[in-house]
Amino acid sequence: MGTLYLFRIKFVRGDNLALETENLTPEQIFRRAIEEKPTLELKSNSVWVIGNIIYYDEQKRIGTFNVGKKRMGSVPKYNENSKNFENEIEENSPNSKIYFNLEYGILGLTNKYELISDEFALAGKIQELIENTNAVKNAFKYVEITRIKNPETFISRLRGAYRIKRFGVHFSGTNPFDADENFHKTMSAYLDATAGNKGVTVVEGNSLNSETCAIMTASVAATGNDAFAMLQDSSDEKFVTISLHKNAAKISIPVEIQDDDKKIIDFLMNYYYRIRRNEV
Repeated sequence: MGTLYLFRIKFVRGDNLALETENLTPEQIFRRAIEEKPTLELKSNSVWVIGNIIYYDEQKRIGTFNVGKKRMGSVPKYNENSKNFENEIEENSPNSKIYFNLEYGILGLTNKYELISDEFALAGKIQELIENTNAVKNAFKYVEITRIKNPETFISRLRGAYRIKRFGVHFSGTNPFDADENFHKTMSAYLDATAGNKGVTVVEGNSLNSETCAIMTASVAATGNDAFAMLQDSSDEKFVTISLHKNAAKISIPVEIQDDDKKIIDFLMNYYYRIRRNEV
């Protein structure tokens, strides 16, 4: 395990909450959900599962769990008695470790190719597993796991642009983990009032303030949402549209801490804070 991919889990509340979950926070619901150790059975005769839950603080806000799939398969083995190669049916359970910080809704995903094709598909399976729990079913309209973006290249283009003509940001529903109070809370309230799930805010002008756009980009990147801009790199070039969504955030874990999960979570969060502060 050398690379961690950063994702953000968001919980959007529904109108009909179960009484036993009505006063619980998304953080508490998340804990209840993984502690149910949900399963997800697929048509391919494999079952996705969550297990190996470990907390590293008294508040149970940071920790790890493993996600994987159980499947029966044919394994070629050499039989010493018959002196022949034979196929034996046995269970195979590839799995990956997931790191989490519930205060900010941050997930650090590791992936193994024998488990699933890529980290985005893995995030989708985790989302399905969590949505399949009793803790979540009656408490939220939906659960969303989105990749956190690395805004460095995008922000560099904004700051170096000759002129920015259009700038837009995506936002999603009410979520206590959102980084920007002024923008996200206001727009999330607007979404709730209209019974919407997602929205886009776009501003246009002859020459938009690049630093304001950069600050908003850092906030949007930290929430797992997207941003886009139409800009000129120089006065003699055509306007082009760039997007944040292609820049997935990932980090390489130093060899010296790869066996210490608590230090890995600290390392992960330090990188996340740098994204929020626009220091990457």
